[in-house]
Amino acid sequence: MIAQQPTIGHSKSLPSQDVEQMQNLIEAKTADLDEIAIKGDRLVVNNFSIREWVRDRDDMPEDKALILLEFSCSIKNKSDQPRRVSIIVVGFDEKKSPLWAAHLRGGLRAISAHSTATLNEYDIVVPVGTKDNTAIVRISAFGDF
Repeated sequence: MIAQQPTIGHSKSLPSQDVEQMQNLIEAKTADLDEIAIKGDRLVVNNFSIREWVRDRDDMPEDKALILLEFSCSIKNKSDQPRRVSIIVVGFDEKKSPLWAAHLRGGLRAISAHSTATLNEYDIVVPVGTKDNTAIVRISAFGDF
């Protein structure tokens, strides 16, 4: 599944200088995450992944019913200028009820010209089994694609 800009989010009320600052929105089955790519002339966002994990730290809840969820992706800047991107993700169950949401860390920092960066959120505290119950993800990517 590949989204080419503009996917959605373009508003005729936007000033012309803001037209490139659009939203790319993809909704896909969790099983298809490795096939998702958001591509523009300047940026490519791909390599989406989700995992549950346990951190061996004192600040983790002692309640064994909770675990950490991590969502990550790669961003490639193909342009000659630094570019900014913001990634927001929501995970849903099969009935499309939201289970979790994240704004990926570093999402507003500039990605250097001709480089690749990884963005992630790894401190989403959720009930054990949330990853398996996440059937659909909705990914919003904002930036100069």
